[in-house]
Amino acid sequence: MTFKELVLKAKFKRRMHGNVPVLELVGDLVDNDVKMFELRLREIYEQEADSVIIDISKTDFMDSYGLGTLVYYHNKFLHDSRQMVIMNKNPDSRGFMIQLFEVTKLNTVLSVVTSEDELERGRA
Repeated sequence: MTFKELVLKAKFKRRMHGNVPVLELVGDLVDNDVKMFELRLREIYEQEADSVIIDISKTDFMDSYGLGTLVYYHNKFLHDSRQMVIMNKNPDSRGFMIQLFEVTKLNTVLSVVTSEDELERGRA
């Protein structure tokens, strides 16, 4: 099966925040969606961007494969003295992604911000 044949539930939008690439994830990130996410993230990594923002504000669910991909690329960026920031602007403290990051303690390992203002203030 090729990437063109994959049935995706999630959507991936790429934009720029100043000179930093932003990869926005919309929907559930599972199975084939994670493969496409990994491909998109690898493209950004190989372009040697100093940093990248992963916007999960509109992500409703992420499986362990998706979490593993986040951690893997977080470590790759760190190893190269680069930065990967997770942005979640969803204000619902009971939202799945917030709960998932808290239960797995990834909110203490990954750089997580809740607004673009935090990015501007350099808190990421």
